[in-house]
Amino acid sequence: MLKSWSSRPAWMAFLVAVALGGASAGTASATVGAKRSIKKVNLTITVEPSVTLKGTKGQCLITPDGYNIDFDGKDYPSLGADGGLASGGPGPETDPAQLRSYTAFSADIDGVSYGEDDSNGLDPINSAVTLNVKKKIIKFDAYPIIAFESGAPATMSGTVKCK
Repeated sequence: MLKSWSSRPAWMAFLVAVALGGASAGTASATVGAKRSIKKVNLTITVEPSVTLKGTKGQCLITPDGYNIDFDGKDYPSLGADGGLASGGPGPETDPAQLRSYTAFSADIDGVSYGEDDSNGLDPINSAVTLNVKKKIIKFDAYPIIAFESGAPATMSGTVKCK
């Protein structure tokens, strides 16, 4: 997983390619360029202290093949000055055999790096995300994440509405 946000453009291209099942990040990036706006964000991350993201900034993509979101500290100061959060995952048309390769989460919150917590398998991760492709809404219900260094568990809940 990502330990530093210095490579965010490359990382986001990777997440987009993973979420869309694209063979190359270039094709996926072109798709993101067309539809990557956020209409509304309302997310809470249960780190210590908890972090809330509310606003209309960031990048978002939702298709039948998956979703991808990206937020950074300049737009959401509660993430920390150099913070950021990116997540991508499967959609309703994702081949079940590809679910693991489509699941990705990375965040840097006040200097602490987090990733998806797959210690209980993929079911808790994938069942924590509900996509409404038609309405362009991604709902997170206690999406399991974990701090890389300390192993402290946390969750992310709330909604993201794409334009």
